[in-house]
Amino acid sequence: MLDFLEKVRFELKDANPKTFGLYMKLFNQHGKQKIETALYLTTRNTNISQEGKLRYFLAVLIGKGYKKETRKQYKEQKQKRKQTDGGALYEKMKSKLLKKMTPQYARRAGVRSQMLHKVAKEERKLSQGSRRRKTFKK
Repeated sequence: MLDFLEKVRFELKDANPKTFGLYMKLFNQHGKQKIETALYLTTRNTNISQEGKLRYFLAVLIGKGYKKETRKQYKEQKQKRKQTDGGALYEKMKSKLLKKMTPQYARRAGVRSQMLHKVAKEERKLSQGSRRRKTFKK
């Protein structure tokens, strides 16, 4: 583990000895594989300066940069899921649900449910009122 962290420091050309504790924490939180991926992406990018490499490395490891890699994996999984028997049916059902959740449909459903709530409220008032009269007659 220590050799790996030294390798990371060497690749990033980080001479600050205080950052070694940071690398230890990152290793414990994210693991070796994620750090290797972030290091690969950092060393591959030529648009960043030498001083900004550590900052970019942290952004890739912790922030959105690593999610780009997982997006590819997600697309691959989605393709595999589509190829199964129920996958196409699932995607079709999901698209219909998304279509029904557009604002136009939601507004119609909202008005309809408001009307139903008002009717139910009036019915409850009427039924409670008749019960109250019965209690007063006794």
